[in-house]
Amino acid sequence: MTVRLHYSVAQPIDRPVFGIAIHTLEGIHVTGPNSREAGCVPDRIEGHGHVDLTVDRLLLLPGTYDLTVAFTDYSALHPYDYRHRALRFDVESGEPKESYGGVVSLGGRWSVHAPLPPADPGVPPGEPPGPAVVQEVDAAPPVNGTADPATATLDAAS
Repeated sequence: MTVRLHYSVAQPIDRPVFGIAIHTLEGIHVTGPNSREAGCVPDRIEGHGHVDLTVDRLLLLPGTYDLTVAFTDYSALHPYDYRHRALRFDVESGEPKESYGGVVSLGGRWSVHAPLPPADPGVPPGEPPGPAVVQEVDAAPPVNGTADPATATLDAAS
């Protein structure tokens, strides 16, 4: 998905910052990226142009959302233009499929590792009891073949 912000300025503007915000209809602020935090601030803009925010994989869950856009000075204290809830859009069900609420998917990859089954009396001595049951489901396939190496472990016995 690409969000394109068009601008037209009468005078040159040094180090402008462009940003968006996404809210649910209930007013929950889902995200608010801007070009300064992304390290994408032009030294100066003049005349007409546009800025693109490309999102490789939109992980919003189904629902209706509002888009707010802003164009400010570098300190974000002086807004040149601000359009509160300028666009409403709907997100339909897709992958990963999640139906238990929320507004975003974490993506992620589920895997189940079951212990080896107990020895089967019908298996001759010395024969392996069979492979462990391992099943992996990738809820959000990696973009461009890369995966996030970060993992978290929850030990319910603690």
